[in-house]
Amino acid sequence: MEINLNPPVETAAKVVSGPVRPKEAAARTDDVVLDQSQALEARLAEAPEVRTEAVERGKALATDPRYPPAETIRKIANLLAINFDSPQ
Repeated sequence: MEINLNPPVETAAKVVSGPVRPKEAAARTDDVVLDQSQALEARLAEAPEVRTEAVERGKALATDPRYPPAETIRKIANLLAINFDSPQ
């Protein structure tokens, strides 16, 4: 069985184009209800600017000579070596 992935152009359906009619513009309204947007803005306003617990954890990890663990560094190095010659 032979499968031809590139059939001849003659077998393709012909597209007949007629005059282009402009679509009617949808009625524009500036009174769009943005309930979800307003809810999101309210939640963002309630969120703290800085998460002090995350900052403290980051500072502790930055000064820890055992972080990241050697095993994690080896795994990252292996992934980099495997993909070193991969085309972008």
